[in-house]
Amino acid sequence: MYELGVVGLDTSHPAAFAEVLTNCTDATIGAVWDGGRIRDSDYVDEFCAEYDVRQMDDLDLMAESVDGAMILTVDWTRHVPLATKFLSVGVPTLIDKPLAGDVGSIQSLKAATKEAPLFGGSAVPFHPKLTTLPDDSTKRMVFAAGYNDFFYYRTHLSDTVRRLAGSPWITVERTADPGTTLRIIFENGVHSMIRCDGRADDGTFAVLDVTDDGTHAIEIKSGESNFANLYRPYLESFIEVIRGERDDTETLLDAASLGLAVEAALDTDEQVEPDDELLTNVRMDSESFVDSYEPYY
Repeated sequence: MYELGVVGLDTSHPAAFAEVLTNCTDATIGAVWDGGRIRDSDYVDEFCAEYDVRQMDDLDLMAESVDGAMILTVDWTRHVPLATKFLSVGVPTLIDKPLAGDVGSIQSLKAATKEAPLFGGSAVPFHPKLTTLPDDSTKRMVFAAGYNDFFYYRTHLSDTVRRLAGSPWITVERTADPGTTLRIIFENGVHSMIRCDGRADDGTFAVLDVTDDGTHAIEIKSGESNFANLYRPYLESFIEVIRGERDDTETLLDAASLGLAVEAALDTDEQVEPDDELLTNVRMDSESFVDSYEPYY
């Protein structure tokens, strides 16, 4: 049984992940650290009691005692220093989306992954309806739409199309189409369009995958039961990483870079490429978002 350490109880994800792992025979949450930015001490105590988890104040000690770490803080500017404590000592580490808010942080993560693999990002692309799409088709075009038009949520879409494309991105540009819409091209010739400003009260992610082999339309609704369909394969994949059966590090780092490229394209109305100064200039501040953040539950 693998023991996982949770770093940050800010969002609804720790409790949702704990519920999934309750029925898992391969892994369990064994330790929790929380910085107190979003949740109060009563919540932390209740979480630890409900899921039979020990609370730890020292991340270095946690890194010595767990088989995998999950960095779940809502503040993406803290992800790299927190994750590095685990990666640097060989602990496979999951980082919730978005991984980082600037290129320098992504480069720091890449350096840290020399010691251990990285996993994480959005769970949306792990929905079974998406993971079973054929990935060897030609002339592929992927359309994706989401909601909550802000960096923290737009990464659901950039992460999803990057995983579906299965190849590094080469260009991103805003289009003249309605709404917050961007065109993304990948090295293997896959083209994608994403629209980020769907209605929040509708709470729907949608993907239209068009290839020479056919057309597939997938709709993913919000809600705890639907999210469980994402979290279960997401966590199962992380366990595979811990076992040494898969390594998503390069995909994850490229997806993080793509998320920043989306922000650069929206900010400048220019086409963005991986080596552009436009990309290195992106600095996504988290302070105001974290100050106003409220967990779903």
